[in-house]
Amino acid sequence: MAASMSGTSDGSRDHWIALVLIISIRVALTIQVQCVGALGPLLLADPGLGLGYAGLGALIGAYMLPGTLVALPSGWLMARLGERRMVFAGLVFLTVGGLALAAAPGFGTALTTRLVSGAGAALLNVVLSAMVMARFTGPTLAPAMGVFLAANPLGIGIALVTLPILAAVAGSWRVAVLASAAACALALAITPFILAKDRPAPASHVETQPAGGALGEASLRPGEWGPVLASGIAWAALNVGYVILLSFAPALLAGRGASPEAAGALASLAGWASIPLAPLGGALAAWTGRPLLAVVGCLGITVMAVLALAAGVGPQSAALVAAGLAVSVAATVIMTLPARALASESRSFGMGIYWTIFYVGMAGLPPAAGWVADTARGAAAALGTAAAFFGAAILAVAAYGVLMARRNSRAGAG
Repeated sequence: MAASMSGTSDGSRDHWIALVLIISIRVALTIQVQCVGALGPLLLADPGLGLGYAGLGALIGAYMLPGTLVALPSGWLMARLGERRMVFAGLVFLTVGGLALAAAPGFGTALTTRLVSGAGAALLNVVLSAMVMARFTGPTLAPAMGVFLAANPLGIGIALVTLPILAAVAGSWRVAVLASAAACALALAITPFILAKDRPAPASHVETQPAGGALGEASLRPGEWGPVLASGIAWAALNVGYVILLSFAPALLAGRGASPEAAGALASLAGWASIPLAPLGGALAAWTGRPLLAVVGCLGITVMAVLALAAGVGPQSAALVAAGLAVSVAATVIMTLPARALASESRSFGMGIYWTIFYVGMAGLPPAAGWVADTARGAAAALGTAAAFFGAAILAVAAYGVLMARRNSRAGAG
């Protein structure tokens, strides 16, 4: 690794300052990702947009669509552009897309702006995780990555609480969208003061450079394809279920009589509840001695909580908190599954496949939940779809366990 990357395990002051920037960017990114769901009731009520639930789901999914093109070549881009330029490019796309969404006159324009923002988010999702791994190793990596993961539910919670209030005070959802764009612009403004101009990309890091030196030469070893595909499906299904829950819960709660502000605040409980266990989820699952079984159990709890919320059974707040707590533990473990299955030589290409599956699922499946809600004439049906995706994650985790057990058995016999 380059000289400026040496000593990444010492947790130096510069590394922690950079981590603060990384977390700030991730929070701003997540606020913009979630702004459509947080403002869902107001967007549905705007006659100029002409949205139904399917249109709302399309705006959510469009944010992820560019990632289907970025995930595999991301290591190539990282090695040639460097982390600083990647961060700049990502934040510019986020800021421009957010500003354009605030001025969008109709659905078609709004969809285009979400694609622009999504391109920035895809670049940032690649570079930010690589930046954490480049600066922290050994005992400092786990807490750094835990905080990095916790930034996502923090941004979700902030979006669900503050954006509906801003929209209510200003009398327009467009002002709230402008606020989300302003957060990205602020991150863009402070980035040059924290990221050194001459800091090279961690091109030698196995996570960011395709094996074999070129995308076309990368491949996986025998026995790796199955576990990587299973872990990618599990990650995609979990995240699709989670984003559907958070995006359609405000509309569901508003339909049951809550104001848009109260509906957003209540739905945000699923995001806030995810924060405490995000840094500790892996350790808690490992403590049980059966981490995959713990993941299956947590996902089962999530399914029951989401179905209870959809059916109006029991306290709505309790269902949202239970879903947030359980899904955070599952997410932390599922993020580690491909690393257990991949050799160092094939890890970059394998992670590209893993993230490509994630982006394809996140881009294509939320609109399906919106279509189900339109067909059933209610947001509760979309939550039922979210529960189905969490169930699919259970099956994928189980498949991963079976495939890894078979591979280990063959290796032992050999």
